[in-house]
Amino acid sequence: AAWGHQDLKGINVESEFESLCAERFVVGDVAKAKDAVAQYAEELPVSHLIFRVQWPSMEQADTLENIKRIGQVIR
Repeated sequence: AAWGHQDLKGINVESEFESLCAERFVVGDVAKAKDAVAQYAEELPVSHLIFRVQWPSMEQADTLENIKRIGQVIR
């Protein structure tokens, strides 16, 4: 949001960040993340999910931790 990103639906990311996150990101502990991923898998007619595990300026160690957490979620 601080980078000035605007959502494609016309939502102002900075002022409506919480509502944007609720629809697009899986955030929480392993149990909550497993439930969210299972819900996406059930509702969407897809065979693959893509996870963004790193963003600009993120430390490599944090990225590796994200990859490990995703491994716990999709087992």
